[in-house]
Amino acid sequence: DARHAWLGLGNLSKIETSNPLDAPEFKGVPMHERLISLMMRPEYLAWTTETIFGFQCHPFQGVILNELWTKPFPMLVASRGASKSTLFGVYALLRALLSQGSKVLIVGSAFRQAKGVFEHCAYFWNNSPLLRNLVGDGSKQGPRFEVDRCQMTVGDSTITAIPLGNGEKIRGIRSSHLLIDEFKSVPLDIVENVVFGFAAVAASPLEKVKDEAYKQFLKQQGVWIPEM
Repeated sequence: DARHAWLGLGNLSKIETSNPLDAPEFKGVPMHERLISLMMRPEYLAWTTETIFGFQCHPFQGVILNELWTKPFPMLVASRGASKSTLFGVYALLRALLSQGSKVLIVGSAFRQAKGVFEHCAYFWNNSPLLRNLVGDGSKQGPRFEVDRCQMTVGDSTITAIPLGNGEKIRGIRSSHLLIDEFKSVPLDIVENVVFGFAAVAASPLEKVKDEAYKQFLKQQGVWIPEM
């Protein structure tokens, strides 16, 4: 099909595929639950992005979203015009939407950098009726632009963009997911002493405490299995 020539896959009729919605694991599961389950999987984030935000990802962008989602400390290195800021905005919105209760923080050495990523979040919010319908389009939802920060509420999650400056005026901020735009432009001492401190919190601190206590109890009983 000429419409799919841009994928560079050759003759699509020779490629064997299967419908993930018909997988054995979904036997007896209602269709809407199947769709939600697939949308929340990292390997399908490109499809989720197109379905909810109306933004069609190139295959390499889908791979990047998967890496951002699954790796603890990913670093995106790409040329100018490679849609880094756009993907950061997409990732921030996906994380806020699919991992409710998240506190996504976007930082840059200058406000222009952090605000640039946030503006992509705002663009997708304003142009995605489905996204607004999912979380409610009330007065407390959506983006807000202030003098020293930008903030968006997505259901029970928040996305905040702030400038770092010298790091003195922003100590005490906490996040569950941290995005640093143009990492190389941020002084290393600020990264180590200020920025990394932002992420020293879980989305649900109490649940993390409970999980750790449970793990210690199992270890004391001699029944701890690392994969649990």
